Parts: sequence; structure tokens; C-alpha cells
Amino acid sequence: MQRLTELLDLSAVMTERTLCKLVTDKTVYARIDRPAGIVTFKQKKTNYKILNEWSGDVSKILSLVEKTSHLVSKVSHNPRPIA
Repeated sequence: MQRLTELLDLSAVMTERTLCKLVTDKTVYARIDRPAGIVTFKQKKTNYKILNEWSGDVSKILSLVEKTSHLVSKVSHNPRPIA
């Protein structure tokens, strides 16, 4: 919060009011931890979004395993002669 106040060149009270207005108007997503003086702009992911990302990552891994398995199989059936 202190750094944001410095960047905006406003008082702490005005910075918080401005940020609250932006959040209320849904212009930005932010959470303010007043005791710690921390503002978080990253929106928390929903369980659905986390599961979708995980599913996509698993699909990528399975694709890589399939490609690797194919290449290993190809090499083992057609070994190159050693020169």
C-alpha cells in the first residue's frame, strides 16, 4: 500500500479511497489487507479454473509421453548401424 501511495502521489487515505472506488466499479480486482498494508491485484482462481488448468497440463504430459514412446519404438525397431 505504501508503494502504491508513492506511485500515485496521493495520501494513504486518498489511495485507499481511490482503490476502493475502482474495485466497487469493477474496474480492477484488488484485495486490501489493512493491518499488513498489502494490496493484492491477483484474482483468486476458482476450483473450476484450477481443475481446467490441471487437466490441460495432464493432456500436454500425456501427449509428450505418447510422442516419446513413438520415437523410442521407432528407434528400437530400426536401429542405426554404428559407423
